[in-house]
Amino acid sequence: MQRINDNILLKRTLTPGEMARQMRISERQLYKYLKCMKELGAPIHFNRMLNRYVYKEDGYFFIGFIRDS
Repeated sequence: MQRINDNILLKRTLTPGEMARQMRISERQLYKYLKCMKELGAPIHFNRMLNRYVYKEDGYFFIGFIRDS
């Protein structure tokens, strides 16, 4: 989950398949991690225009989502 967070914060343009390959996991496992992160409060969204995952609000993931402000 930390690597997913890092990719989002570094604004890496990676499709789900590319991110899964980079992390050496299956796409299915990536989606499970993303689901878990969302359940813990991370507002993750795949932005099709940017072709990457983004947070809908400023902040970062740390065993939950901590909002800036």
